[in-house]
Amino acid sequence: MGRGGGEIGYTHYDDYNRFQFAPYARYTFYKTGIVGLFVDGTIGIAAGDGDTGFRLGLRPGLSLYLLSLKSDFLVIAIRTTELLILQV
Repeated sequence: MGRGGGEIGYTHYDDYNRFQFAPYARYTFYKTGIVGLFVDGTIGIAAGDGDTGFRLGLRPGLSLYLLSLKSDFLVIAIRTTELLILQV
């Protein structure tokens, strides 16, 4: 079972601005009852005042499927810290 999403962010410090974009693809590799285990594959790009960065990583997590109304679910997902594969 797969799905995707993304994170968009903007950070402003006193003399620094940064924009970041990190789409991800989620793969649920285990599901029983209301509990599921998943991993998110993430590619992130960040750019700011003279600074550019790139990251590639995996984030494991836990999903709790609490309510089912026809085909819609109320899902609470808990992700851990990203396991970085590459960061530039």
